[in-house]
Amino acid sequence: MAGGFVLGEVLALLPVVWTAGILVMVLAGVCCLWNKNGRSLIWWLLPVFCVLGLGFARADRQKENRYRQTIESLNGKQAELKGTLLGIQEGRYGGLTLEMKAVTLETEEGEVPFGSVVAYVDREDTPLAIGMRLSLTGELKPFRRPGNPGEFDAGAYYHAMGIQAGFYGEKVKIVSEDWSPYLEGVRRLRCHAAEVLERVCTPEDSGIFRAMVLGEKTELSGEIRKLYQAGGISHLLAVSGLHISMIGLGVFGLSRKAGLGPAGAGLLGGAVTVSYGILAGGIGIASSVMRAVVMALLQMGAGYLGRTYDMRTAAALSGLWLLMCSPQLLFQAGFQLSFGAVLALGIAEPVVEEWIKPRTVLGRTLTAGAVIQLATCPVVAYHYFEYPVYGILLNLAVIPLMSYVLISGILAVFLGSLSLKAGMAAAGTGHYVLCFYRWLCERTGQIPGSVLITGRPEGWKTGLYGLVWAVFLIAVSVRTGREKRAQKSCRGRRAVFLFLAAATAGLLFFRLPLRGMETTFLDVGQGDGICIRTGRTVILVDGGSTDRKNLGESVLIPFLKSKGIARVDYAVVSHGDQDHISGLTELLQEAGGIPVSHVVLPWLGQGGEDEIYGRLAALAVDHGADVFWMDRGDVLRAGEMKIRCLYAGETKRAADRNEHSLLLHVEYGTAGILLTGDMSEEGEEDWLSLGETPGIQVLKTAHHGSAYSTGEAFLDRVAPEVAVISCGEGNRYGHPAKETLERMADRGVKWLQTKDQGAVTVRVRDGRMEVETFLETGERRAGQGGRLWSP
Repeated sequence: MAGGFVLGEVLALLPVVWTAGILVMVLAGVCCLWNKNGRSLIWWLLPVFCVLGLGFARADRQKENRYRQTIESLNGKQAELKGTLLGIQEGRYGGLTLEMKAVTLETEEGEVPFGSVVAYVDREDTPLAIGMRLSLTGELKPFRRPGNPGEFDAGAYYHAMGIQAGFYGEKVKIVSEDWSPYLEGVRRLRCHAAEVLERVCTPEDSGIFRAMVLGEKTELSGEIRKLYQAGGISHLLAVSGLHISMIGLGVFGLSRKAGLGPAGAGLLGGAVTVSYGILAGGIGIASSVMRAVVMALLQMGAGYLGRTYDMRTAAALSGLWLLMCSPQLLFQAGFQLSFGAVLALGIAEPVVEEWIKPRTVLGRTLTAGAVIQLATCPVVAYHYFEYPVYGILLNLAVIPLMSYVLISGILAVFLGSLSLKAGMAAAGTGHYVLCFYRWLCERTGQIPGSVLITGRPEGWKTGLYGLVWAVFLIAVSVRTGREKRAQKSCRGRRAVFLFLAAATAGLLFFRLPLRGMETTFLDVGQGDGICIRTGRTVILVDGGSTDRKNLGESVLIPFLKSKGIARVDYAVVSHGDQDHISGLTELLQEAGGIPVSHVVLPWLGQGGEDEIYGRLAALAVDHGADVFWMDRGDVLRAGEMKIRCLYAGETKRAADRNEHSLLLHVEYGTAGILLTGDMSEEGEEDWLSLGETPGIQVLKTAHHGSAYSTGEAFLDRVAPEVAVISCGEGNRYGHPAKETLERMADRGVKWLQTKDQGAVTVRVRDGRMEVETFLETGERRAGQGGRLWSP
């Protein structure tokens, strides 16, 4: 049933013709198997649930489109929202974040139903409680969709969680004071627990305990997140099956020992399990928490009914329920990792263990860990673009201690409610274990190659990887059944297993040098960021923004890692404005673990009159990069590619930092791209007087499409066929200017704007050039762009 539903969701992504063809083939195969296998009901359930999955997925997509249309119709307008309060969370800056369901919006056409939203409001003096009906006045806004490869898709994530938009409210009114004592009691217990942990623990420990015990990650430091992720133990920071089973099944077992019957123990254990699931995951859909809750309830139900508990059936049933509630969960990393690990333990691990026959507890543990890593590594590589090489060994050390951390956190809350010293003593055990975790992650992080930047694997690689392991498991299962009767030796099988693991991982992660040249104009908002690749050489030209905070962490580093880039060979700074260097500064501060070998700065900044270049040069030296100053005539070469500096500014206008802008001609064979920084019209005239005529097809318009750049004489000289305008949506400068667009339109130049089309990629290969966009024109839909121009 679950497999059929998932297959239906995948088919929903295909065009109708392909979907119908595959469904016909599935039905034909099912009919054959049905006749061959004694008319088993299983072969009818598969196509029935395949059709159900197809229907649920398409209905969900239609619903999402309706929500998007409603948001667009209210863009920039004040609206009144009414909804039932589902969750309350304190913001970091004194405000409140309210999760609301059963929302209706007051529009000119009347009331419109609108699913669930997250509302951001100022702190209210009036006490709010879960279940109250509220009215808010404010502005409805969509969650940001990604504009670049590798960028986090907040819109898809929140939609999968059942939340459709954000609402920035100004006034909150209580429409109905009816509230849920049970749900509000659970929320207050969570708030109380968080306050106690804050009192009895250090700030770092408090953030980790709150994540591990309460499922609350708002106070978790970014350093700890990165440290645990690099070590491959970030799953410890989420409430999972270990927490649920320890608490829910622990209560069930203790109740049985205390003399309660199966029914009483089951009811008590089930109530505790559900309550803890609500406390740690909220009432909404949190895949790992809800999966664990459903599986724990099924296990207790099996004990009550005297039936055998089957992990695979429980996981499949919980997954089917979650996907029916929210089909888009299937494509979220948390869902894939959670169910991938459980199904690997339930399906693959018993087969591999029976084949290898490890003789010790350590051997069995290593086998289980290896199977989980092999099952989830494509998911990790696809969503996070890197793989912790020593993750299996770290998990071997940290997982056995996890129960002590969990018990320590629970006792710290309980005892800390009675006595501050008792709470601090209870948290002490967990503190030392967490110190050990940090030490372990820091030490392994110092080992060369501890984190392998894999990039996002191509679809065919992931498919072949899965096919190889599926064939292996089937063959091993059949062979093991025969050998049980023959009692054959198992010697040498560990080596075969390890060889196959290394070979398939190599297939998944290996990347050939890039053929030709690829230039990507990133969507950085109001700023510039360009990545040029050829062979194994990577060059960044600028990388900054004035309206995107933490640009390096949110855009540059995810993009580079998604392409499998572990090192930037050259970072070229056209000039020193923040909208061109803010993200590069983060890279040089080693925020993402991607080193930069050389930093190239504009020649006019060498005199020391502008402090920004001195700071950049010092930062580069501290980072371990060589610093060069580029002047007119300088050339940067990499294979067949050349980047030639045509103009390096004018000394008489050096007081204006924009006049430092380097004019760069990127050449690859007969293909040419011109990069202009924030060059002014005066700078263009100075360069025109030199009499050069570079052969180009693509122009990066100067100064984000300003009216005072990209003049008529300049356009006539360079004669581009396509222009790329890098600017931010709704920027206060009005970029791109109407005059600039008219000048280009008069000359037949096609233009693309990163604020509309997202990242623009220019590929040159085998004498051909292709220009592609990341987004559809006019719609911020990730990955739905296409080829727009090919000479």
